[in-house]
Amino acid sequence: LYSGALAAYWAYLVFQGLPRPLLIGAILAAALAGGALCGLLAAAIRARFQVDVIITTIMLNYVVTYAMSWLLSGPWRDPSSYYQHTPAIAEAAQFAPLIAGSRLHLGFALGLIAALLLYLLLHKTPLGFEVRAFGLNPVAARFQGTNVTRILLVVMLISGAMSGLAGASELFGIH
Repeated sequence: LYSGALAAYWAYLVFQGLPRPLLIGAILAAALAGGALCGLLAAAIRARFQVDVIITTIMLNYVVTYAMSWLLSGPWRDPSSYYQHTPAIAEAAQFAPLIAGSRLHLGFALGLIAALLLYLLLHKTPLGFEVRAFGLNPVAARFQGTNVTRILLVVMLISGAMSGLAGASELFGIH
């Protein structure tokens, strides 16, 4: 979530001169990539060194949190504030509300679309069959001929990307 939010804010800083649709697209792409990178890193450590994913992701939380703290106290800090935060995000980069006067915004619609796409992926594709088999029994999936390392990498990449999307939705939609 945090790595997606950090990547999204970086994209906002780099591309803030673009028209609104392109800016929002760049923010979303960066958020997906930032989250996916963290998920992929945890999966690669699991695949290469057999370190438990829970341990790896918990420790990556500290790395990302410290990186965020450094950015908020240094290069991204609002110079007019005593607290560690960035300057306010321009209205052109904020996710549009779906219902006027509410906190329901574009991130909710993107979440619904992502859930539908993930459902279709899991239940209508051969990859989805392999993912479900891997989730039920990795040993049996390996005997069936599934490349479990590839499935682990794909699943963590996708879940990281979804978390990154959530981070961008929090940063550009609510906070």
